[in-house]
Amino acid sequence: MVQWVLVLEPQCHRAGIGPTPAREIPRSPSLLLCLSVLMLGRLARSSARLSSVHSSVPLRRARSLAAQIAPSPTAARSLHRAPAAMSEVGSDAPAPGSDTIFGKISRGELGTKFLHEDDRCVAFSDMNPQAPTHFLVIPKKPIAQLRHATEEDEALLGHLMTVAAKVALKQGLEPGFRVVINDGKQGCQSVYHIHLHVIGGRQLTWPPG
Repeated sequence: MVQWVLVLEPQCHRAGIGPTPAREIPRSPSLLLCLSVLMLGRLARSSARLSSVHSSVPLRRARSLAAQIAPSPTAARSLHRAPAAMSEVGSDAPAPGSDTIFGKISRGELGTKFLHEDDRCVAFSDMNPQAPTHFLVIPKKPIAQLRHATEEDEALLGHLMTVAAKVALKQGLEPGFRVVINDGKQGCQSVYHIHLHVIGGRQLTWPPG
């Protein structure tokens, strides 16, 4: 007498594993052995596919995130470019008493167009502006660095500041401006004749470089 048994076959679907409708097959030792091997093989393949699908999700997410964070080739190259040119590059101080280009400008030897001139100082546009408006105020007295100014120079230094403000307003810098004095190599001083940078015409940032 042949005995019958109900068997559920697991099957890998697109959305996961789900059983097919039950069907009847005759039960015999050899047939049941073959069926068991078949079912185990299908389960193994289904588990492998599901594992691959689920493990690939975080991998794809990680790759997507890395692509968003990583800079483009152009941006990566820009990270290694030289910094933007500055109006001054720090240099060592020359020998005391050395003449400078600002000394020549203050004496009118180079035909510089002045924005302001009086008996103590002159103001003129920077040749390498760092903003829409960028000019310098320098004393006619040759003071190499701010650190070398003495008490006798207090009135002169104050005059440079008031001239800087007066010229700034004439140049349309009512919204604001910045006054900078560089001192020494690490202060980015390149011309050793004390001078005030007056910068404006755009929104400046802080801290400066």
